[in-house]
Amino acid sequence: MCSLLNEEQQHIFLEVMRSINEEKHFLYFVSGFGGTGKTFLWNCILSKLRSQGKIALAVASCGIASLLLSGGRTAHSRFHIPIDINETSTCTIHRGTNLSQLISKTSLILWDEAPMTHRFCFEALDQTLRDILSVEEATNSQKPFGGMNILLGGDFRQVLPVVNHGNATDAINASLISSSLWQHFTVFKLTINMRLRNPHLNDSEKQKIAQFAKWVLDIGEGKYPAYDDNNDTDEKWIQIPSQLLLQPMANNIEAITDVIYHDFSTNFTCINYLAERAVICPLNTTVDVINDTMLEKVPGDSKIYLSYDSIVNSIEQPDDFPILYPPEFLNSITLNNFSQHRLALKINVPVVMLRNIDQSIGLCNGTRLLIVKLGDYVIEGKIITGSHIGEHVCIPRVVLHGTSPKWPFTLARRQFPIKVCYALTINKCQGQTLQKVGIYLKGHVFSHGQLYVAVSRVTSQEDLKILIENEDGTSGTATKNIVYRMTCIPLKDINQGSYKTKICARLTRLSEFILDDKPEQIQRLDFVLLDVEGHAIEAQVPQQHISRFLPRLKEGTVYFVEFFQVVPCRTNYRAVSHTYMIKFTCHTRVTEFNAAPPTFPKYAYTLASFDTLRTRIDYTADMSDTIGRIVSVEPATTAYVKGLKKAIRHLYISDGRESIEVVLWSRQATEFPAEKIIELSKEKPIILLLLGIIAKSREGQLKIQGSMSCQYHINPAIPEAAALINKFTGFPHQVTWTGAATSSSSDIMTTSVTELAKLTNPHELYGNIYQVNVVLRTISPNQPWWYLGCILCRKRVFPEGETYRCPKCSGNKAEPMYRIVFIAADPDNFLEDNAPTIEITFFGNMGQELTGIPVLQLAAISEGNNVSIPSEITRLYSHKYTLAISVPFSSMQRENVSYQVKNIITTAGPAITTKTIYPATSGTGQQQTKPTQDTTRHLPVAETTKLDSNMEEGKVATPLPSPQRLQMETSSPTMKQTTSSDDDLAFSTEAGTSGTKTKRNVRRKLGD
Repeated sequence: MCSLLNEEQQHIFLEVMRSINEEKHFLYFVSGFGGTGKTFLWNCILSKLRSQGKIALAVASCGIASLLLSGGRTAHSRFHIPIDINETSTCTIHRGTNLSQLISKTSLILWDEAPMTHRFCFEALDQTLRDILSVEEATNSQKPFGGMNILLGGDFRQVLPVVNHGNATDAINASLISSSLWQHFTVFKLTINMRLRNPHLNDSEKQKIAQFAKWVLDIGEGKYPAYDDNNDTDEKWIQIPSQLLLQPMANNIEAITDVIYHDFSTNFTCINYLAERAVICPLNTTVDVINDTMLEKVPGDSKIYLSYDSIVNSIEQPDDFPILYPPEFLNSITLNNFSQHRLALKINVPVVMLRNIDQSIGLCNGTRLLIVKLGDYVIEGKIITGSHIGEHVCIPRVVLHGTSPKWPFTLARRQFPIKVCYALTINKCQGQTLQKVGIYLKGHVFSHGQLYVAVSRVTSQEDLKILIENEDGTSGTATKNIVYRMTCIPLKDINQGSYKTKICARLTRLSEFILDDKPEQIQRLDFVLLDVEGHAIEAQVPQQHISRFLPRLKEGTVYFVEFFQVVPCRTNYRAVSHTYMIKFTCHTRVTEFNAAPPTFPKYAYTLASFDTLRTRIDYTADMSDTIGRIVSVEPATTAYVKGLKKAIRHLYISDGRESIEVVLWSRQATEFPAEKIIELSKEKPIILLLLGIIAKSREGQLKIQGSMSCQYHINPAIPEAAALINKFTGFPHQVTWTGAATSSSSDIMTTSVTELAKLTNPHELYGNIYQVNVVLRTISPNQPWWYLGCILCRKRVFPEGETYRCPKCSGNKAEPMYRIVFIAADPDNFLEDNAPTIEITFFGNMGQELTGIPVLQLAAISEGNNVSIPSEITRLYSHKYTLAISVPFSSMQRENVSYQVKNIITTAGPAITTKTIYPATSGTGQQQTKPTQDTTRHLPVAETTKLDSNMEEGKVATPLPSPQRLQMETSSPTMKQTTSSDDDLAFSTEAGTSGTKTKRNVRRKLGD
């Protein structure tokens, strides 16, 4: 028997046997269309195992399929699966029972026609097996199906589990492929059509069978040429080949029954004649009409059997219940796969079983019989299909129970569980092979796989006829073909021909793209899609579709996505590495997947080490991802980018060998949970996963900053984070405050100008941060208040032809940068001539925050003169500030100690305005007067505005005009401002943010 297996079947057979013999746990699914020999393979495996003395339990989802298996039963009867099942159901199998002992000794459970069973059934069996098999080995409770070997088979092209009042999404969610168990299965495919290997067929017959099989398969996979119905993208209308169509001019029912039941008057008692043919319809109402028509053609009188209907399990039993629900109402109720109240039968009429009665004698749901005798209490019939053909059996009345959401009760109907079956519904005929089929589509198919099931009941087009009845009663040539895209392609396989594919992916890095000049208008939605295999692709929702998708898209949710456009990926700031990206259209369908397995990846990342990041400095084609332990955090402050005030926060992360600076912008900066992180770090190391970052350099040191789609995650559940936590556990891992912290921070030294003036050794001061109250007395003499600095390292540049040269990093792009050097004194003695003073410098954004004016604008007002001090600066004389200052590294090479402003903590108005003090030449040549004493206005330490993260923060700016036009020498008399709508200049922050050229002031607003 096993020697007759083809190469595909042989491979699966050997894999199953090898795994069982080696005691290797497996979960296999074998997919194959009709004619690929699944049933033959099942029986070979069952026979081989049983010949070795092993136990193999064979079950199927329906009774007809179970009869084809050696020792087969329905899954519900074998494992006691509840009929009314939900996500918490389990099988009613208890420890210590005979069935539980049988299962514990079983080597294999083989389950045929698995796709037509609700996933809750498999999940119920999974929970039950974990419980039963954990008695022998406790670890089995953690294994899928308790470590039992499972072999499933079927065809997902066929009808899916029935969900009452459900839609496409409900049907997909009910299928096995949507279960969290599916991820553990290895899928094998049978593709060889064994019908073509029949030695009795000639080449012409084989060609016809092959062509018909391809047509059927194309229908099942949704590949047959079709056109869309504008109302539903699942429904494809296909043209039926003319040789298959019936187009009668008169009665349609008479036409199709005459073709399928040709010579009925002489063959109505023939078992083979009746067993090999049927009319198939989508709806029960059409089936009933055809059966009544055929019943009238059978000679003899009809015997009428009426059911006894009653109400059971009602919520309440009021006195007027019989009035509300009289017997006439109960008799009128009809349900799918349920006996009718009035059952008309004749001798020699074929019937089909509606319930499992006794599988051992062939009486199961779907078995067809020929009526032999009609008794008052028992009906005798002869089985005409299945494994017990020709046997006589007696059919008793049984009580069937039916429910509906519309009823406050359960209907109990005592009736014979049979139905006349000259015509069958598509769902009822699934699993049966016929020789002559007529498909009567008075109502079009309404669910996935129905047309495929109907046309695949026969093996050649000569045995199939299709009659399509339009709504006006005329004969049609086209019908619906509904195919749900059950299988999703991996994101790595997405290309520009993938517009008809379906994907299943988690939505991550969701963000809104907004222009600065239109802050209330979202230009597009950007995000990254991540599939179960860990592959990722960028996706966008264009502006015209935002209102449709924004309310439905949630960060971290898994969706089925189909009907989208695939375009080449962008050339800059790519979040992930993929040749293409996805764009949503008005036809894109997004369905939430509620049964995503717990192992579905949550983060799309490709980690780069700190050394790798150094090779990507200022590389903007692709963004980077990295990870490290948080070492220290600074409070959020503010910085100016292109004249816009933005929140900024600095922190440091470590990989165990070194620490690097991280710059977070805007919402990322203000919403960073610094206080919570510091508190949690007392117990364990805090790991930071950074996604979508850009590597930068500051004074030769690596730093990283957020980009347009940057996200951070604290202690993410990924192996790399777990490894770092283990690495740092046992060592000091407390996160500390640094920078301009509150007065409670131990890292800040509160002092005065008088005390600082006594300290003259910069080596002793370097590395400390001081909080000091000062009054700005005057500008330090002979100090230019702006300079041309390299946009990469902020060092002074020199002209070189039409561009510039940085002596430190060899950069050739520069922009004006603030360098305002003040002489400051203590507020309580700043009027004294001999008051102690210190020199403090406001660089970059600190200068802009001090003046409130971009440097380019102020330099233009001064006509490029960086020695003459404009009034916008001199008016700050005698103003009082609380500053965080430190000694820069360069100060150690100078004779006099100079301090650099790290943060403006608080600011107040002029200290006094009563008399003239230090004469100073301003841009207007006016002298300054003493301001009057004013009350200090204390601002929050982290005074921020919740602005949005800039996509281009840190991007290299366009070169300034040539050195001949914009002199950097202190003696240069003028500087002319150059402006352009697309080439505006931005300004570096003191924290090291490079100058920026944005796309028309583009900024980002990150999603939660």
